[in-house]
Amino acid sequence: MGISYYLACLDTRQYVWVGRLGPQGAVPVADADGSIAMFALENRNKPLIVVSESHPILEEGMEWAPSATRGQP
Repeated sequence: MGISYYLACLDTRQYVWVGRLGPQGAVPVADADGSIAMFALENRNKPLIVVSESHPILEEGMEWAPSATRGQP
């Protein structure tokens, strides 16, 4: 079982899937349509952070709770 990672925007609370880290190492990401690049472009000049399923903590006492999803496997 692996852990999925997401690139999230703190302002819009949207996120995009960036990949999975499995027991044998990183699982390649098929980003044919450039969803990660488009997400970063759409959210330029906004605070972005990488979060995971197992560690959605942004800072002490503040946990990531997304409101919208884009590009999830």
